[in-house]
Amino acid sequence: MSNPTLCNPTEFLQRTFPGPWFNECEMFYLKGKNNPFAGPVSFVDETTFIIDDGDATKRFKFQADGIDPGVTRTYRVPNQDTDLVGTNVIQILTNKTMVGPTNQVGATQFETSNPFMPVIINNSAPTGAGQVLVTTNTSNAVWTDVSTIVSNETITYTLMPNKVSAASTNLTAVANFPWSTARYGTYTNGVLILHTTVTNRDLDVQLYDVTNAVVLANQTGINTTGVLELPLTSLPINNANIILQISKDSGGGTSPTIEGCSLEFNKV
Repeated sequence: MSNPTLCNPTEFLQRTFPGPWFNECEMFYLKGKNNPFAGPVSFVDETTFIIDDGDATKRFKFQADGIDPGVTRTYRVPNQDTDLVGTNVIQILTNKTMVGPTNQVGATQFETSNPFMPVIINNSAPTGAGQVLVTTNTSNAVWTDVSTIVSNETITYTLMPNKVSAASTNLTAVANFPWSTARYGTYTNGVLILHTTVTNRDLDVQLYDVTNAVVLANQTGINTTGVLELPLTSLPINNANIILQISKDSGGGTSPTIEGCSLEFNKV
């Protein structure tokens, strides 16, 4: 047997070894002199294979066609045994930290305080704006509307602190409320609360959105004294001027009065 060289791997390994290899041993030695790996040796990606030491049919090769012309890319090997991570390969990653403002992470599992208990998200993405991820038990979570899980905060606005009488049979503005989307845009619903005194003339009440020409709440023929609550049928979607209008059903008699009035909203 002649002296084995890397330019004669079949003789060196005593089995068929995939190539191609240098046609001239001198060419191989010229690239690295006595130690070919000490010099700048280049291999063609398409024809250079790494094979398994136990099964020569298991092999892989690197491919450089995605690199820009004139550019050298370096794959830096970590100081530990590890596996390559594929972009579309199912793998389990551990001890990884994502940094940078452009990272977008899509996940279908989170873990609870128990590292062996993953939380399965039942929906891959929120179904609507304003939803939050809520765990239903130690192993499941769902995207849920905030309004269904957060206790509502009640906000009360005194619309009319003083007593006023309905002296006319025509609706007359007695109070004003400037609706600000910036301040009240998160309100989900509302109610108009009145304290009325009615003697012998019925009272008509209307809460009116002047800006959008929309009736927000109204009731006619109020004939009893006490606290009255009128649900708002809608809320403005932009800045608006809201007025409270009252009237009585006919002339004469004692004018019905409102002792006080307030707006109450639920705020998420």
